[in-house]
Amino acid sequence: MESVEKLMQLADEARGAERFEEALGYYRQAAEQGDGKAMDEIGHSYKMGKGVAKDTKQAVYWFEKSAETGEAFAMLNLGVLYEDEQFDGHDEKRAAEWFKKLEESGDGDVMFLAAYLYDEGDEEVKQDKARAFAWYLKAAEAGDDRAMNAVGFAYEHGKGIEQDIKAAIAWYEKAAEAGSNVAMYNLGMIYENDEYDRNDVDSAVAWYEKAAALGNDAAMCCLGFIYSSDGYGKQNKERGFYWSQKAADAGNKDAMNNLGYAYFLGVGVAEDTEKAAEWFEKAAEAGNTAAMENLGNLYANEDFVGKDAKKAVEWFCKAAEAGDACGMTALGVCYAEGVGVEQNAKEAVAWYRKAAEMGNADAMGILGDCYETGTGVEQNVKEAVAWYRKAAEKGNADAMCDLGIAYNSGDGLPRDLTAAAAWYQNAVNAGNTFSMYTLGMLYLDDKYSGKDEVKATEWFQKGADAGDHDAMNALGYSYDTSRGIEEDKAKAVEWYRKAAEAGNTAGMCNLTWKYLHGEGIEKDVAKGLEWLQKAVDMGDTSAMCTFGMLYEEGDGVPQDKEKALSWYRKAAEAGDEDAVEKVKELEGQADGK
Repeated sequence: MESVEKLMQLADEARGAERFEEALGYYRQAAEQGDGKAMDEIGHSYKMGKGVAKDTKQAVYWFEKSAETGEAFAMLNLGVLYEDEQFDGHDEKRAAEWFKKLEESGDGDVMFLAAYLYDEGDEEVKQDKARAFAWYLKAAEAGDDRAMNAVGFAYEHGKGIEQDIKAAIAWYEKAAEAGSNVAMYNLGMIYENDEYDRNDVDSAVAWYEKAAALGNDAAMCCLGFIYSSDGYGKQNKERGFYWSQKAADAGNKDAMNNLGYAYFLGVGVAEDTEKAAEWFEKAAEAGNTAAMENLGNLYANEDFVGKDAKKAVEWFCKAAEAGDACGMTALGVCYAEGVGVEQNAKEAVAWYRKAAEMGNADAMGILGDCYETGTGVEQNVKEAVAWYRKAAEKGNADAMCDLGIAYNSGDGLPRDLTAAAAWYQNAVNAGNTFSMYTLGMLYLDDKYSGKDEVKATEWFQKGADAGDHDAMNALGYSYDTSRGIEEDKAKAVEWYRKAAEAGNTAGMCNLTWKYLHGEGIEKDVAKGLEWLQKAVDMGDTSAMCTFGMLYEEGDGVPQDKEKALSWYRKAAEAGDEDAVEKVKELEGQADGK
């Protein structure tokens, strides 16, 4: 006669191969030798109709025989079965009796399974988070470290019990002491999380390292990210790369994506875009949608040796089809700009809308831009403002600025300069440097109750220092005209030049005047005209009008009314209304001769 151990092995192999009748035969032989587990499996076979006709009475018979041997799984099966309202023998009292016996058995493993059943729910068991928590707690008290972690998770997220972060930490620590690397990882997440008022990155790192030492690849991934972060006081980019590599080698798709970033940016390792592509692709194939988007961005990158706009679109499509809102937004940009696909503004809007409806703040902001300009959709300023507000409320700094501009101008909503100032300030706090310029301009507005030229110039200085070229030009003008600061023509030239070098056409025009008249700098007409031409080449109609004025008045160039008219016409054709009037004026003068 075969031993019970051998019979159970043969039965499990047969069941795994879906030879259910054969498996049942082995279970019967083992049951004849008094094995409770085999009896439970026979009951399960009758319950599910595997290898034998479905018969719940026989299922109960075998579960009860199994339970009499002390088999906790059978007690759970009986509790679930008697609780099932679809069962002919439905009996809440008997269900409670069997669950009580399960609890008295002290079998943490099966109690954990009971908790999981109620946590997830299925055809037989109705999902019940509170009941799941109660079973997790019983299993935890029986010493099951997975259950201890689950109790911590329930307290952390308020699942089946009121949220209590202190209790969550206490249970995670119990689970960690029992050797649970998942609990160690969860403790790291709590200490890294700003939301819980527990932000302590060093403690997070300590727990992540304990979890990582036990093979937790998610903890390895977090270590890679933290050590590579500029904001971490103990930053060690090489160590960050080491942990990302370990996590990636362990199959962590997020770490694979992070490795791609490391190689792309040269963080902790020599920059290598081909290796970046390799790791992004591995992560993408593993299902990481961010990596799909990153591959798209890489293939769209002008500096990438393998630049391929069509491949970029393919990867953005994959990300979008996988439900990634960022991928949808990127695909929308491709259609808007005609990158890798035929330009189609309506299709772009369709993708922006999909992403926005999924809560993507960037897409909301871009959709607002589309409504404001009537690009791919009928122009609707009120709808634009509505999308800007949605994006701003989700933390999008550009949308905060756009909302401030709307309040400032009164387009799409009643003008409210106080609200404009508030949204500009929010945008500044969220990292939008252009809002420093717009806030400065607001302080110059005569209708703003807080008008203050000194504050305006202070904001221009902040914006200029942060790299905003409009602020640089405005700061130059403040120095040029003693607006909120002592006049300093040399400093005016300095900031006009910085603005011009950053591509600001107004700065180029202002620098032109300084060179033409030798204010704050040695007079140099040629250099002045050179800067003015750069502004023209960038399509600036004010620069075209300036050329017209110079030729009209003979300032820095020989007076030439025909050339003046030619320049005004160029500006007028480009939509400059002042130029249109100048064309009429000069043509009228010519006709009167």
